[in-house]
Amino acid sequence: MKKINSMILAALILLTGTVGACSKTEETKKRKKVEKKEEVKETQDKDEKDTEENNGGDFQPDILFTITDRDGNTITESVFAENELTIINFWEPWCGPCVGEMPELEKIYEDYKSKGVELIGVYSTDGMEEDVKAVLADAGITYPICMYVDAFAPYQSGYVPTTIFVDKNGHVITMADGEKYIVGSNDYDSWAALIENYL
Repeated sequence: MKKINSMILAALILLTGTVGACSKTEETKKRKKVEKKEEVKETQDKDEKDTEENNGGDFQPDILFTITDRDGNTITESVFAENELTIINFWEPWCGPCVGEMPELEKIYEDYKSKGVELIGVYSTDGMEEDVKAVLADAGITYPICMYVDAFAPYQSGYVPTTIFVDKNGHVITMADGEKYIVGSNDYDSWAALIENYL
């Protein structure tokens, strides 16, 4: 019964969250592309080999990536194995709902990091660094903020904010509505309910 109630709660949160989202324009859909496909393949092969060596071959995450946060720290898919739950929030500095929920996400980060929850913010819009700095300063963000990489493409909805949850085995969690992502912004209580459901 608790499981059914949790699923109903998660579905309601997902339905109400879709109201606060921004559509991406064609220009913002363009991503930094690696010049040669061979380089992409070479990087993926290296990431796979490194992951297998570091985890005895048992850890096979859904997403292989290397990103750098704004403090210069490198983050890879190994972050999944280091936490019970990793939340990746795709946002843009021009998106009102994205910016509006950032203080809520910061509070979630502060309250849940000791429980094994990591939160990573990812944005893709180039040429807005001053806006990004202002948004992060205004919201008091301390969780890692990184630039988008193509490895995240399968988990894009075409809207921001879009958020995915990844378990400690590196698998993207399927939400109650059958999707691999959550579209739209949420408040603290809604995010907390989802986290508690998947911890």
